Amino acid sequence: MSNKGETVGEVDAEQSNEWESLRLILQDSRAKLLLQILAHPQRMPSAPELDYRNPSMEASTVQYHLRKLGDAGIIEKVKLPKGERTRDLPSTFFRVTEKGERLLKQAHLYEEVETWREVYERMERTPEIREIESMPRPS
Repeated sequence: MSNKGETVGEVDAEQSNEWESLRLILQDSRAKLLLQILAHPQRMPSAPELDYRNPSMEASTVQYHLRKLGDAGIIEKVKLPKGERTRDLPSTFFRVTEKGERLLKQAHLYEEVETWREVYERMERTPEIREIESMPRPS
């Protein structure tokens, strides 16, 4: 039942962690944020872009969900190097990790990325959001 070198307790803990991660991404707001991140043309939006795309959520609520997803290893923050940062523009971006993509596929949500990409393309953008979208992203 367990892999070589793993005890039953370690396998149970791993399965419990997997279950908790699935529950975390199945919460509507978090699933929506994950799909929006993957639908972004560079798959790496900034907080202002995510805030703009979620007008029904307070910015603090978006940050809360991003923090929860980050703590679980489902997304990661990626920062521009100091020499590449521009005043008044974001320097931190979010991307879905391999674990996050695997969980979305497991939950049968990954198929919705294309729909979210179409929504993304049709959405009106302010000049500020267009400027942020056109920024180079960290590699």
